[in-house]
Amino acid sequence: MRVACVGPLPPLRSGVADCTARLLPYLQSHFVSTRIIIPDYDPQIPSDVVDVIWRLDLRGRHWWEGGRYLPLYQMGNHSAFHNYVYDLLLQYPGITVLHDGSLLPFIHARTVEAGNPGAYVREAAFEEGKMGARRALDALHRGTALDPDAFFMLRRVVKSSLGVIVHSQHLRYRVLEVVPEAEIAVVSLPYTRTCPGISTEEAKQRLGYSAETLLIGAFGYIAPQKRVDVALRAFAQICRDWPNARFVGVGQEVPGYDLRTLVAELGIADVVDMPGYVSREVFDLYLMAVDAAVNLRYPWSGENSDTLLHLLGAGVPTLVSDVGAFQELPDEAVFKIPIDEQELDCVKQALREILQKREDVRHLSEVAQGFVRETADPVMVARQYAAFMQRVI
Repeated sequence: MRVACVGPLPPLRSGVADCTARLLPYLQSHFVSTRIIIPDYDPQIPSDVVDVIWRLDLRGRHWWEGGRYLPLYQMGNHSAFHNYVYDLLLQYPGITVLHDGSLLPFIHARTVEAGNPGAYVREAAFEEGKMGARRALDALHRGTALDPDAFFMLRRVVKSSLGVIVHSQHLRYRVLEVVPEAEIAVVSLPYTRTCPGISTEEAKQRLGYSAETLLIGAFGYIAPQKRVDVALRAFAQICRDWPNARFVGVGQEVPGYDLRTLVAELGIADVVDMPGYVSREVFDLYLMAVDAAVNLRYPWSGENSDTLLHLLGAGVPTLVSDVGAFQELPDEAVFKIPIDEQELDCVKQALREILQKREDVRHLSEVAQGFVRETADPVMVARQYAAFMQRVI
């Protein structure tokens, strides 16, 4: 079997790109030939993990070669990175790895925001029939978006795919609700350790903190659904009990999500750092340096968290929202935070337990690392990909 991998790769700033790059070296042994299909940029991957890098701007023989290559599409919600994936997916059926459980923002971006509202109505109709078309027209008239809990915009992608790979049972159930006859497999994101083999104390010192600093981190895109504002409010109420505690938000901030004003209002500007987007090497240093991580997510749109996988693999005590795919994690591996009015109090309590360095927190770290070893080993993940692809075709 020959496979053509279609999706973003580093240096693009994307969790999907990072996951795909980690998987490629392990997929290669399962196929006669492996090629990647990308727009015109230079991917940062080892030269020996694929046979051909095929840029879509090249003329000549088609990358699909009349069906000799089975496409493996990495489909996510970032329109700038996945528009070409979506276009090819609709033309050349293959296996789709679905990284998000709702493509509504993606469809909105490539239709309404691109000046084609009629296509938005068409897609809503394909998803939910005449009712979908009526609701899309109403949303356009009111200048709002469709209800994200009612319109996942998955039907066209799933219907156009020979098979679908997802990363959680929750998303599997959602896909089957939309297309009951879909061929689908649940396979974990792959994990390979990228953090340097140094102690937490040394990582802190390399970042300019003292070895005694108690560091709480939030990672990835800093967006409203990540609930970083809740984490900051909780931190503001407990940091006075730990004078050496600091909070760090590592990742690009979404425009309009003004956490710096909140930090000033809470009076914690002197113990909060927001370095923004950093290189992978610095990101990994922060992963090694933190004593606790807050990885909340609500509303949940069906996605898994690549950053969470790295936090668990590094044994970092981590808080997650008790929703969706995160409910599938072992209770002994993470702190599960309810998404109701108890959220703030539960975040405070969890952070207190971590900063007190209780014995059960050390056990939690061990369980988390064991879970990642058992479920996210890249050799096993690649084998599951290949077995599903063989079965489907």
